[in-house]
Amino acid sequence: MSKKGFTLVELLGTIVIIALISILIVPRIVNWYSNSTDSYEELNEELIIEAARIYVDEHQEDRENIKNGTVPVFYISMQQMINYGCLDEKNVKKVSKENLESAKVRVTYNGNYFEYYLEK
Repeated sequence: MSKKGFTLVELLGTIVIIALISILIVPRIVNWYSNSTDSYEELNEELIIEAARIYVDEHQEDRENIKNGTVPVFYISMQQMINYGCLDEKNVKKVSKENLESAKVRVTYNGNYFEYYLEK
């Protein structure tokens, strides 16, 4: 009589090993995913701010109005930057199409340099 298969001890040992491996690895994978999502958000915000800098640099009239204090605070909508070509829609995919006009970058001038703030 031939006995084929695994004993109960072998099955329990395998289950314990798999459980230990999953206990050690799953939290690291979840942490890695969370960190990558945060990094993506930060990089995306930096990209939007850089697009606003390009927009202001290339619009001399707006730039001078901000510097002279004619317009103390200047707002650039995401839609304006997309229309101008300094921002791509895929970079603002978390912003719905309806909110592209309301999501803005606020530009102020403090006397020495321009300050950019992303307002969601």
